[in-house]
Amino acid sequence: MEEITRSPLMLSDDGRGRMVYLKCDYMLPTGSFKYREAMVVKHFAALQGVETVIVATSGNTGEAITSICKDLDVVVYTWDDKIPRIRVIKQVMDEYEMADKGRTILFAGSNNQLKMIAHQIMAREILQQIHEVYRDNPSQHYFQATGGGYGCAAVKAVWPARSTTVVPVRPEAALIPRWAPALADAPEMPEAIEVAASDIYRASEHLQSLANYLPPPGLEAAVALAGWWKWSKKYGDPVRPPVINLTGALKGPMPW
Repeated sequence: MEEITRSPLMLSDDGRGRMVYLKCDYMLPTGSFKYREAMVVKHFAALQGVETVIVATSGNTGEAITSICKDLDVVVYTWDDKIPRIRVIKQVMDEYEMADKGRTILFAGSNNQLKMIAHQIMAREILQQIHEVYRDNPSQHYFQATGGGYGCAAVKAVWPARSTTVVPVRPEAALIPRWAPALADAPEMPEAIEVAASDIYRASEHLQSLANYLPPPGLEAAVALAGWWKWSKKYGDPVRPPVINLTGALKGPMPW
């Protein structure tokens, strides 16, 4: 398999005097963790003789697969605040039914094994970096701004299960229609922490202050960091620094 580029893992102050690991997935070649998904699709297609990929996406996945899988015919269906996700999923399923299934990948839906493989690669990568770069034991807490929940599910599957707390984070519901409409039809996550615009703004300011170390991340990074702030205020500080994934997944206008 073609080597998958690693994103940096940086040990940094969280803006409130505590150390955290920042997993900078927004610095991957396509601008988000969707790069890994595209690389897995590319490898699988080469092994199976696949010629066509049909993708349902809110934007980043389609962009990544189109960019990475240049030798394949990539058919992209996109949902947004005007076209609901459920309609797009039906469209891609209809398209797939008419396709040559032996030469076609369907990259959509809630049971996507290739997507899970990509996120498990991410989860292992973080563990390796903590061990190899920082000579530390595995972190016990993971925070990510999330839509479908694959990243959080992969960390649960790969990290030491008894000692790992995985926290999905989302902006408050009132922010979603204007800022992240793709989340409107995302799976429900009762365990997710919801963060307010004011906290996202403060987290964004802190991440911008790290410009000497990192190029500016998007707002989804601030969502994850704000989730950590809110969680730690309620539950206290863990023994080891948590991992905050700056995914590069959610994009949109400023929520304030």
